Amino acid sequence: MMNKPPIRNIFLKTLCVFGFWLAASNLNAQDQGLGTESVTVVKAYAPVVLVGAKPIVAPLLSDLKLAERMAMRYHLMTFPVAATFMPLLGEAEPLAIETPPKSFNSMAQIGLGMRGTADVLFDSRIKKSRYKSVGINLDHHSMSRNLPKLNWDSNFFNTSLIGSYTYQKRDSRFETDLTLRHLAYSWYGLPTSFNTNSKVNNDLEGLSILSLAETEYNLQQNYFSAALGTAFTKEKGVFKKAQLNAGYFRDLTESYEQKAALQTDFEFPLGNIPLKLEVGAAYLSGDFMTNELSSFESTQGDPYSYYKFHVAPQLMLTSEKAYLKMGARIIYANAAFKEAGKLKVYPDLHGHYSLVEQSVLIFGSMSGDYIINSFEGFVNENPFVSPSLSMRPTDLRYSLRLGVKGLLGSFSYAAYWAQQSMNDRALFVENPVNYFRTFPKAFNLGNSFEVVYEAMDQNTLGISLDWEPLSGMLLRGQYETHSFALNTQEGAWHLPEQTAKISVNYSFLKDFSLQINWEYTGERAARNSQVVQFITAGEMPSYTYDLPAYNLVGLHFNYQINEKLSLFLKGTNLTDSAYEIWSGFAAPPRIVLAGAQYKFDF
Repeated sequence: MMNKPPIRNIFLKTLCVFGFWLAASNLNAQDQGLGTESVTVVKAYAPVVLVGAKPIVAPLLSDLKLAERMAMRYHLMTFPVAATFMPLLGEAEPLAIETPPKSFNSMAQIGLGMRGTADVLFDSRIKKSRYKSVGINLDHHSMSRNLPKLNWDSNFFNTSLIGSYTYQKRDSRFETDLTLRHLAYSWYGLPTSFNTNSKVNNDLEGLSILSLAETEYNLQQNYFSAALGTAFTKEKGVFKKAQLNAGYFRDLTESYEQKAALQTDFEFPLGNIPLKLEVGAAYLSGDFMTNELSSFESTQGDPYSYYKFHVAPQLMLTSEKAYLKMGARIIYANAAFKEAGKLKVYPDLHGHYSLVEQSVLIFGSMSGDYIINSFEGFVNENPFVSPSLSMRPTDLRYSLRLGVKGLLGSFSYAAYWAQQSMNDRALFVENPVNYFRTFPKAFNLGNSFEVVYEAMDQNTLGISLDWEPLSGMLLRGQYETHSFALNTQEGAWHLPEQTAKISVNYSFLKDFSLQINWEYTGERAARNSQVVQFITAGEMPSYTYDLPAYNLVGLHFNYQINEKLSLFLKGTNLTDSAYEIWSGFAAPPRIVLAGAQYKFDF
């Protein structure tokens, strides 16, 4: 009997046949074209995304048993970065700041020394309100005893008193001051052989001095001056400054002088380059007691009067390495110039250029001016001039200066060459001895000075050094040599051929300071002469010679006791050198002076 297959197997075979047929039908449909018939879309397909919470089946850990955690200890190395760094705040170390000395509005100083010398100084600046302040200044120098080995009065007296008033706001300032001055000097430069008993020889190599009947001479000369100055300054705007000065000067012989000067400053902006303009005028007039002593007869002195107007434009260019000022001085004067009438233009050029930063800097300048000489100016330079001068302006044709300077560590240096060319350069020379004329004041015995004028060129070579070897110590030195080209005079009277200076400034132990100075002045040309009566006309007999060179050593020691009181010791000519600044006039010997200075508030 044949076994029949199970029904399950028949079902599976039928299902496999139906699957193969369906797959073959699909492959055959893909190979056939779509044809030309159209396809009608009953409904567009639109996908639908169902949004809803997904079931999350969290594992159940309740049936699991985990191992116990182990306790671990470790050291964590931290490295700070910009985002996490927090600096610890600590106490700041105090800086060693030196408290500046307290300032006071008044100061008084007095010093007394050998040969009756006295130095007195008082200065006070009192602020009356926010904008106003007043000031007073008194300055006195004197020597009451005569110089050794002289029978004539040789003391001197120099006192000035200044009162000032200032009104200042943020961008403007007004100030005015009045100066009164009194000078007393003596024409003590008489030849040492003067006596009243016989006819003797003087320093003129055999020229005789006649006996004089007077046993004493009135040699004292006094000068008095008053000056008023006013200035107004403004920071903003084109106008910058206006200044007016006026003064009067006279002596005991009734010689006098009056002067006035006005100057205004303007500044015009030309982009980044300012144009500065200076406009001014000056006037001077006066008269002397008598004419020059080279004349046999006494007459009234020649009155003099000079004025000038000037305009000085300036342009300044600056950069990191260079500086240049280009300008000129255009002057009109009532005294005609020898070269160009009454109008002349002078250069005004200044500049420097840095070759090596701070170490090597070259500089140069060229300028000129028309200088109105004054009786007061001559007295300030040489107080032994006579009231019989001849006044004349000086034409400084040009003053040229070239050099190099720099800083090398604690050293600073400068080397330079300078040349000046002048017409009517004023030189001091002894007045001739003139017995044919007599005056109440005996200045006609070869014991006073006249002024002569010379067309002269002067060349100068110089070097200067500064060195700071220690904190608080500064050493300075300077040397210059001069040469002169003259036209008519036999020498450049009283101008030295060489000069040198050395100074040491040292501050130590906070309250002590010491300054030592040494000065050298080389030989200078001088001349003596005498008026004699010739049968036929001729030149005055004269003797030209050189004043010897001299050295001077000075000292100034200061001790600051407290912020108000200090003591000082000052010495001049400590080597007690015998020398003459002006021919025939012995200079003071060694002078030591001690004093005190006190500061306070009024």
